[in-house]
Amino acid sequence: MNYTNTTSSLYTRETLVRSWTEFFTQESHEWKPFALTVVFRKVDANSNQARYEYEYRTRFLNKIRRRLESCPRNQANALPFEDMFYYEKDIGSIFKKTSSRSPHHIHALLPIKEKHMHRFWCADSNEINARLRKDLESIDVVQSVLIEPATLERRESWIRYISKRKEM
Repeated sequence: MNYTNTTSSLYTRETLVRSWTEFFTQESHEWKPFALTVVFRKVDANSNQARYEYEYRTRFLNKIRRRLESCPRNQANALPFEDMFYYEKDIGSIFKKTSSRSPHHIHALLPIKEKHMHRFWCADSNEINARLRKDLESIDVVQSVLIEPATLERRESWIRYISKRKEM
């Protein structure tokens, strides 16, 4: 095992986690991060990581982009950090057993601009906008969606979790 590469990679990952945490803390007046989990259902024989990452990046995030920005030319910049997600299926450790029936799902951190909050989040009921929820759940491969504000206390651990298997 090459010890220097491992140390360098860990240092880089820790630096990345710290940088993202500081960014969301310093820019909290402009960006509100949301933790989300999307659970997918198997609808055909093509059931693999590449397919569900594609569904998330294109169909799922496009619904959010269209909700945030009505003008098509502004939709590309509505969600700046699209790669802050982690795909999971049958992932286990020595502490956690996995079930072969665990669903395909993605955990993500989704930053929303303060000016778009009224189109994304309903502050009165403290949940995602009802129209957006309906749009997201209308995607045939989406089984369920959980979206909640990433509180300051949980932000760093959420960033650490979704970046744990990213290539540096």
